[in-house]
Amino acid sequence: MATIVICDDEIHIRQGLKKYIEQATPNLQVAGLAANGPAALQLIRQVRPDIALMDINMPGISGLDVVQQVCESGPACRFVIISGYDEFAYARKALRLGAVDYLLKPIDRKELLRVLQSIALPAAPTTPPQPTLADQIKAHIGTHFTDPALSLTTLAAQFHLSESYLSRIIKKECGTTYSEYLNRLRIAAAQQLLLQDPAIQSQEVADRVGYLNKHYFCRVFKRQTGLCPTDYQKNN
Repeated sequence: MATIVICDDEIHIRQGLKKYIEQATPNLQVAGLAANGPAALQLIRQVRPDIALMDINMPGISGLDVVQQVCESGPACRFVIISGYDEFAYARKALRLGAVDYLLKPIDRKELLRVLQSIALPAAPTTPPQPTLADQIKAHIGTHFTDPALSLTTLAAQFHLSESYLSRIIKKECGTTYSEYLNRLRIAAAQQLLLQDPAIQSQEVADRVGYLNKHYFCRVFKRQTGLCPTDYQKNN
């Protein structure tokens, strides 16, 4: 449970805020009240609260001076400044000193609640979504598609699936058959090789993208691009 102290020179404000916070925020415990600057500084150093509601216009030491002294040498504390001074200079200085927010009197209780909850209940770190089976299968194909030994049979064995079930997963995820999906990846890689190296031969391209037979590679390449590898290279 987070702790909070309320520092304001007006007793009705201190008591009113204490009552409201205790009723509206069960995750926050009011650990103390202070009516002037020196008392606020002592209270914060003794209690070490998570949050301090701090009025700017405090007797003895101003609220801004309390913020500055605590931030420079005292325990860590999240300050929310409250003040009747509707002047940007005060807000700017408070934020520069380390305050997390600035509220004007009369305090809007809904706004106060929003600020306190955002401090006392920070968003929980999100757990990255775990990859689905389909994601894992696609990632494996994407990593190993240049391996001539990669086949539906070896892939099914890798994931302990039947070939028919694996085929259905790939069809649903990729909108095509395993063989066609594999060919798309290989031909896309072949296109890059042909464009990167004008002197590269079709046999080398076939070998590097996973085809053992150059003639079969050329047929698949032409079926997908409309050109044989040599013509594709010349035209591009």
